[in-house]
Amino acid sequence: MAETIKPCPFCGGVAEVNYYADPINEVTYCVVKCQECESYGASCNMQEEAIPIWNNRPTEKALVDALLTIINYNAMGERELLDAAIQDARKLVEKPPILA
Repeated sequence: MAETIKPCPFCGGVAEVNYYADPINEVTYCVVKCQECESYGASCNMQEEAIPIWNNRPTEKALVDALLTIINYNAMGERELLDAAIQDARKLVEKPPILA
């Protein structure tokens, strides 16, 4: 079963896999492309490669992890750790992680 394609991270629009032919190299490649703002992911040989690349949201995951850490430290009453976790979350917003 094919992986579900997430909405566009830029505009929230619907994205789908598009196939393109390269007549010079005689290959077909695919990309996930937003149908609203036309943003697109990496060119791949198969949609099984293109969809996970499009769906990878390192900033989203990092922020969720940071918020869970903040919630846990707050619940435990760990003020110093809470303050440090809040600062780490602010850094993520100011300078989001990039794809590896």
